[in-house]
Amino acid sequence: MVTNIDIYLDLYIPPTPSGPSKVYCFPGAKVRDIQHKLPSILACHAKVDNIIVHVGTNDIRERRSTALRKDFTTLITTLMGTGKRIVISGPLPTYRKGAERWSRLFGLHTWLKPHCASLGIPYVDNFNLFWERPSLLKHDDSCPP
Repeated sequence: MVTNIDIYLDLYIPPTPSGPSKVYCFPGAKVRDIQHKLPSILACHAKVDNIIVHVGTNDIRERRSTALRKDFTTLITTLMGTGKRIVISGPLPTYRKGAERWSRLFGLHTWLKPHCASLGIPYVDNFNLFWERPSLLKHDDSCPP
C-alpha cells in the first residue's frame, strides 16, 4: 500500500502467496510525489501482486482540480502498466476544514470513482463510508488509531 497519511501504518494486511504485505507512507505527499516514488518502490518489491494507493487529499489545497485529474490519470496509467492488481482508495470527507475543501474533495471523489470503474480498477469509496459518521474521524478529520 502506498499512502500519504499515516493512518494505515498500523493496518494489518495479511500475507499473500507472494509474501508479506508492506505499507509505504509519505506524509504530505501529493499525487505527483507518489508517481515519482513508485518506480523505486516497485523495484524493491518486484513480486508484489497488489498495489493499493491512497493519495490526493494534499493536492486539494492547490485548488487545481483539472491538474489533479491529469496527475491521477498519469499515476493510474503508470500503475496499470505494471501488470499488478491496482486498488485506488478514495479521499476521506472532511467536516472541519471548510466548505471549499469539502467541495473539492467531493469533486475529486465524484470524478475518481467512475474513472476507476471505466478502467476496471477497484475503488474504495471512503467518502460514502465515512460520510455522516464524524465519530469515525478524529478532531483533525483523520482516522483514529
